[in-house]
Amino acid sequence: MLDLSYYLSGLATVLAVFILIVGVRAYRKSRIRLLAYLVAVFALFLLDSIIYTISGLIYIQSPFSFADIFLLTDVAVLLLFYFGIVRGS
Repeated sequence: MLDLSYYLSGLATVLAVFILIVGVRAYRKSRIRLLAYLVAVFALFLLDSIIYTISGLIYIQSPFSFADIFLLTDVAVLLLFYFGIVRGS
């Protein structure tokens, strides 16, 4: 039986797909570079939640633990926000 965290991860996957589609459409219309950074952030969140959701359904043997994957995603998001702010100003 799946835990509540897997259901929440599935919900996060659906929300990330929706926000990613909205972000891509907004970037195509406005060509604002900060939106491109936000699209990249939501793509990272989507990848992160897909990995976690699939791991609940099938067993994935990964050389990294989930804590490592989540921390790497956090670092990537912080770097994207940093470069978006520095380059945007």
